[in-house]
Amino acid sequence: METTIKETIVEQCKAGKIPEEAKFIARTENKDVHFVVKEIASGGLAVLRRKTKFVGIGNGLRTKLNVNLGTSSVGEISEEVEKAKIAEKFKIDAITEMSMCGDIDKIRESIFQSVTMPVITCPIYQVAAENFDKGNGFKFNGGEILHNIEKHLKEGVSAVVLHLSMTKDAIKKLKNTKRIDSIVSKGGALTAAYMIENNCENPFIENFARIIEILHAHDATLILGNVMRSGGVCDEMDELHINEMKMNRNFANKAHRHGVQVIVEALGGHIAAKNLISYTKFYRKNIKFPLFASGPVPIDCALGYDHIAACLGAGIVAGHGADFLCCITPAEHLALPTVEDVKEGIITFKIAAEFADAMKYGISERDRAMDEARDGHDWEKQFGLAIDGGERARQKGKNLIKGTGCTMCGKYCAVDVMKKYLNKM
Repeated sequence: METTIKETIVEQCKAGKIPEEAKFIARTENKDVHFVVKEIASGGLAVLRRKTKFVGIGNGLRTKLNVNLGTSSVGEISEEVEKAKIAEKFKIDAITEMSMCGDIDKIRESIFQSVTMPVITCPIYQVAAENFDKGNGFKFNGGEILHNIEKHLKEGVSAVVLHLSMTKDAIKKLKNTKRIDSIVSKGGALTAAYMIENNCENPFIENFARIIEILHAHDATLILGNVMRSGGVCDEMDELHINEMKMNRNFANKAHRHGVQVIVEALGGHIAAKNLISYTKFYRKNIKFPLFASGPVPIDCALGYDHIAACLGAGIVAGHGADFLCCITPAEHLALPTVEDVKEGIITFKIAAEFADAMKYGISERDRAMDEARDGHDWEKQFGLAIDGGERARQKGKNLIKGTGCTMCGKYCAVDVMKKYLNKM
């Protein structure tokens, strides 16, 4: 169980102190600790805390990855735990647990027991699911939402996703929108349905002061949800997108002033390929906080391969300024992902993150070492440097012998031919 604290990481950094989290991030990211402290103090960097494990997200750091998991209309605890273990195996930075059926508390507890990385939740999911199971529909209240936020944080959740940009005015505009898809954010849709059913304003806005108190007490991170993201590449940036950006920026500034760390969701959903860079520059210009992108999918015809399409979009937006990516699986738009789907999505997005960091920071030591190993046909070293730990490479090259080329070219290997004949000169 988490214990409440008096001084948050943000408050320590603003006071010029160097918290343990800053030291850990500086050491693991090879950064000057004073740079880390400065960025936390300004809001450019956020820390997800899980006991003594810390993940830094934001300016100047490596691109980080999140995996969504949890039951939806179907699903079993054992399978979700197995997905979490796959995420841990491949060193994913955080998990967002999003269950909406079964024993949700037990699922979260089982995931906590199975993995060590930070866990994020979307509390309105559990409130809505449990009220629907009781036959209440959306006839719950803001107090239940606050209770769930506090319960999750007491259990050790590192961050919560809340949807503050859904307002009565936004709902009216959605009724008359020219978008093909109005809202594809599940959390946003649940929030809107609650507001319409109860004829009230957004419960996250109405209770924002109390939410900040709860987050502060646990030094947890606020993630502001990307409610207005587009559900198709034909739906370009509109007034709803821009108003959401302004609202999230406003709430982020308020939270940070009160010592709470913030991550802003943006660049999620579907963004046409031609708009990826300009939209990223727009958000990066207007948002100083870390940017979290779920997707974006830049073409809509890759059904069954949306993890590959999204990997392209994610790599480009992260290369131009997004800090935190959410892995998309081959099951996107089709089904609850299997364990194998999650694994495929993770590896694909690890490639996207490597690509983005190469854009931002240049050639990595891993790529340089791979080049050298390739030149010497050092297969074991190549397998060890591969993003998936060499699992697929070992299957494809199971008969390779160190010092010899592969069967693609055999005795006509360009590397070997040139070494042989250059030595004769």
